[in-house]
Amino acid sequence: TTVLLTSSQDAGRSWTTPFALNETPSPRISDPRLWASDSLVQATWVDKPERTPQTTRLEAAFLTLSGKGRKIQRELVQEMSDIKTLSYSVWDDGKQMGLTWMERHTRSPSVVRQRVTVRSGQISPGETSTVAQSREGFHFAEFATSHRPDLVLMTEKKIITPPTLQACSQIGNKSWECEKIHITSGSSDILAPMLIAEEAENLYRVIFHEVLFKIHIM
Repeated sequence: TTVLLTSSQDAGRSWTTPFALNETPSPRISDPRLWASDSLVQATWVDKPERTPQTTRLEAAFLTLSGKGRKIQRELVQEMSDIKTLSYSVWDDGKQMGLTWMERHTRSPSVVRQRVTVRSGQISPGETSTVAQSREGFHFAEFATSHRPDLVLMTEKKIITPPTLQACSQIGNKSWECEKIHITSGSSDILAPMLIAEEAENLYRVIFHEVLFKIHIM
C-alpha cells in the first residue's frame, strides 16, 4: 500500500500527478487522513510493518508548498506494541494542529494520548502527553474531541462498576484532569459520544447514545 496525494488548483478540472507520501510501501497501511492550510499539508496514517507484525505505527508526512516547489518531511508520531485497536482524530484550533489517539492494548491498560504537530503554520512535532489511562476495567471504548484540543471526551467500560462517560481537560501546559460526567446502570452501555463547542459563550455540549437493555436513550 502507498499513500498518494494529488491536488487541483482549478476546481477539479485538472489534477497533478499523484506522488507517494510514505517512504516505504507497506501492505498494512490503513486509515489515512488529510489536513491542509494555505502552504502546508499533513497526511497521517496507521501502519503495521510486515517485518514487525506486533508493532503499530502512527505516522505523518508534511508537505510544504513554496515557489521553489514542494518539500516532504516524514515523522513517526507514535510506535506501539501489542495494540488491539488504534483510533485517532485530527484537530485544528486555528493556531495549532495535532492528533489525539486511543491505544487499546492487548495485555495492558488502554491510553488516550495527544500531540501537537503544527504551530502557527510551522511543523513543530511536540512531546506526546497522556490524557488518561484506563486503570480499572477493560478499556476506553470511544473518544471525541472538538476543534479545541484542551478537552477530550471518552467512555470507559468497567469489570465491576458501571461504564462511565468522562471529560478530560488541560489548561495551559498543566497536567490533564478528568471528571466523570455520566455513570450508567450496570446493564447499559455508552456509545457514540459527541462533543460540540460553542465558542461565543465558551460552552460545550455533549450528546451520547446510551443502550439500556432493549431501550435506546439519547
